[in-house]
Amino acid sequence: MKTIDVVTTSLQRPELLNLTYRSFFSKITHLPKLRIIINVDPIGEADAEECLKIAKCYTNNVVARLPKKSNFSDAVNWCWAHVQSAYFLHLEDDWLLKKPIDFNCWHKDLITKDVAQSVLIMKRPRIKKELAYSFRPHLGVKKNIQSIGFIPPHLNPEKFVGKTHPKVTSSDFAHSGSYTIEDMGRKWAKANGLQKVAVDQSKWFTRRMNNPFFKIEYQYNLLKWHYQSRYKPCKSS
Repeated sequence: MKTIDVVTTSLQRPELLNLTYRSFFSKITHLPKLRIIINVDPIGEADAEECLKIAKCYTNNVVARLPKKSNFSDAVNWCWAHVQSAYFLHLEDDWLLKKPIDFNCWHKDLITKDVAQSVLIMKRPRIKKELAYSFRPHLGVKKNIQSIGFIPPHLNPEKFVGKTHPKVTSSDFAHSGSYTIEDMGRKWAKANGLQKVAVDQSKWFTRRMNNPFFKIEYQYNLLKWHYQSRYKPCKSS
C-alpha cells in the first residue's frame, strides 16, 4: 500500500485534533503515505480552518468539508463516500494513541482474521458478544463500508451498523494490548457544558450543568496528553 486514506469526523477543536494526529502519526511505524478525508462540523469555539491547517501539516493530500450544519451520520456518510484506498484508517478527532504500533502487523491482523475492521483497545479487550462494528480508532476495509451504504441522518451510525448489518464483523487488535488508546472527547464535553445526545444524531450534544472542576480537569489533562503524545507541536496549531 503506497497511500492510505485517513477518515476523520471532527469538531472545531483543533487542540484535540492535533493531539490525535501527533500521537497516531508519530507512533505508528511503517505507515503508508497519508490522504486525509476530514469533515469538520460547526461545534466548538475555534475556527474550522485551524483544523484544516493541522491536517495539512501531516500531508498535502487533504479532502475536506466544512458543513454549515452539524450531523454525525452525514459526516460519516460524506467521509466514507470519499474513501479510495482498499484499507483505511478511521480516526475521530478526540483519541490519543498511547503505545507504538507496527502498521504492517496491524494490517496483517486485519487480513488474517478476514473481518471488516481491526479495532484498537481502549481499556481492555471487548468480550465476544460485544464485537459489533465500532467507531473507535480502527483499520477498516473499504468494500465493507460500501456494503453498509447510506446511514440515516437521525440515527447513531455505530448502532445503525451493528443492528442492520450484523455480518459486518469486528475484531480487537490484540497485539496492541490494553489501554492502547484514550478518549479525550468526554473531558472536552464536560469542560464545555455538553453531553452526548443518546437518540437524535442530527444533534451531537445537549447542554449540561457547568462545573468549574471539569474545566480545571480538562486543562490538566491537556498538559498530560501533550506529554504522552511525545511529539513536537505542529507549527500551524
